[in-house]
Amino acid sequence: MKKIELQTILEKVTYKSPKIPSKDYQTYGKYPIIAQDADKFISGYTNESNPITENPLIIFGDHSCSLKYVNFPFFRGADGTQVLKINSEHNSRFIYYSILSVIEQLPNYQKYERHFKYLKEMIIPTFDLPTQTQIAAILSSLDDKIELNNRIASVLERMMREIYDYWFVQFDFPDENGKPYQSNGGKMTYNPQLKRNIPQGWEVKKLGDLCSLMNGVNYNKEDLGDKKYKIVNVRNITASSLLLDDSNFDAINLKSTLADKYLIENNDILIARSGTPGAVRILPYANNDTIFCGFIIRCKPNDIVYKNYLTYSLKMLEGTNAMVTGGSILKNVSQETLKRNYILLPKNNLLDKFNTITNTIIKEMEYTTKQTQTLTALRDFLLPLLMNGQASVQ
Repeated sequence: MKKIELQTILEKVTYKSPKIPSKDYQTYGKYPIIAQDADKFISGYTNESNPITENPLIIFGDHSCSLKYVNFPFFRGADGTQVLKINSEHNSRFIYYSILSVIEQLPNYQKYERHFKYLKEMIIPTFDLPTQTQIAAILSSLDDKIELNNRIASVLERMMREIYDYWFVQFDFPDENGKPYQSNGGKMTYNPQLKRNIPQGWEVKKLGDLCSLMNGVNYNKEDLGDKKYKIVNVRNITASSLLLDDSNFDAINLKSTLADKYLIENNDILIARSGTPGAVRILPYANNDTIFCGFIIRCKPNDIVYKNYLTYSLKMLEGTNAMVTGGSILKNVSQETLKRNYILLPKNNLLDKFNTITNTIIKEMEYTTKQTQTLTALRDFLLPLLMNGQASVQ
């Protein structure tokens, strides 16, 4: 093993593709948009032409000090994301892992104070090209499986959203003959609260009548106690799309008399008050040791049959005025804003069918999430050993 200065192996990248402003991000599209503050750097999608096709490349978040290896066409978001190209004498994916190994050894406060200038001057470990290729193959096999799991989870979540839309927005849920309800002449009636036709026999209630709402725990250093908890913060909500990843929760010691009433249960729905106001997440595998912070509201359905339906009813409102209050600069979510929302309430037999399907999907998403946690831990364990020459690839 030897060490080199990163800037000695960098090549210049010439951009022909435009940056995509955040207002033009789409949920789905042909090309991913790489932005440093998003979960795993992908913050949205676009169907614009002329993406960056030169690859492989290494993406560096100038402010977050985070990395991503990219070997597919993409667009850049309009932020401080930097793009690095490694010369052909080195394996680009190995260099990605080499940079990552150095960054992981930095204390957190240093990670976020280091910027692109520091990155170029970084001293990284390296080996001969055949050894680089072998190390990259080992680590990338884990990362490729992690990426596949992420794609599977994304597809499963999209399926849930599409089922919800098909059944409860377009009203083409299966009728008694198994045919799409509204498309086959199902009876509809006008509802003045929603100002639209809804299936006959369905109700409309305010969210406050279907669940209880509670803000999370607020504490200071004097509140610290001897019971250990995991805590969900707004950054955990930002770094996910539906299921929360408990491997990234902070640990905190608080007094049980203060914190126990904020324990998350399996049927709870969590809503961000700020940061990403109105963002909706769930933690289906709560372990009786996890609480939520004061910048999050817990929605606890009055009946378990409502849990999955309310989750997606609220997700469909994410980012809309129905969820947030405040001016154009500072937006937030309050219990009163949430309580006033009208919720269309299908018949319980249809909710049972919806729950049967979506519970199966959520369990599969949970499985892939847990598998990803295991693979990530293994990769993080092997990374320094391989880079320090403590584990052989021969």
